[in-house]
Amino acid sequence: MVPRRGEDDGILVMADRNPNTAGALLTGVAANPPGARLEAMRAAVREGKVEALLAVGECAVKAGIPEGDLAKLKLLVATDLLASRTTELAHWALPGAAHLEKWGTFVNALGRMQRFFPAFPPPGAARADWEILAALLPEPERSGLASFEEVFRRMCAEVPAFDGVSWEGLGSGGRRIELPKEAAAS
Repeated sequence: MVPRRGEDDGILVMADRNPNTAGALLTGVAANPPGARLEAMRAAVREGKVEALLAVGECAVKAGIPEGDLAKLKLLVATDLLASRTTELAHWALPGAAHLEKWGTFVNALGRMQRFFPAFPPPGAARADWEILAALLPEPERSGLASFEEVFRRMCAEVPAFDGVSWEGLGSGGRRIELPKEAAAS
């Protein structure tokens, strides 16, 4: 996860400009602190220790991996909503769906898990991140990931902070999730 920082207004605007940092920390998708793995990743690509890279919703070039280093990769796959230098350099660019085109949840900085719904279907070949990632898994690991509901149930079963959470139980107002100090401080 690439950190995005801004100025905190002390009222509504948080310094953390990523709306789901807490959720990414709780699920282990993000390092703690966010961005802590980026330098090691840049070095591994630069030194040829990484042969393939999957960039999901991030421009690897903007995250500090030089184009020349990305060109050394045997496989660069990018999935994103908009074109970027990374999608241009990728061997495979997979169109991702916007949050308005998919089902999902986020955990805000105050620990409230909220759900969102698609307002309309994704255009053309665009797909939700979970669909793209599930399709990239080997068949045995893909089992039980045929719908968003199955992915959500599995996430809640495997992430301790989400124990006992159900889609219906989130309701229209969401549900408070206990955040570890690291997640609450971001």
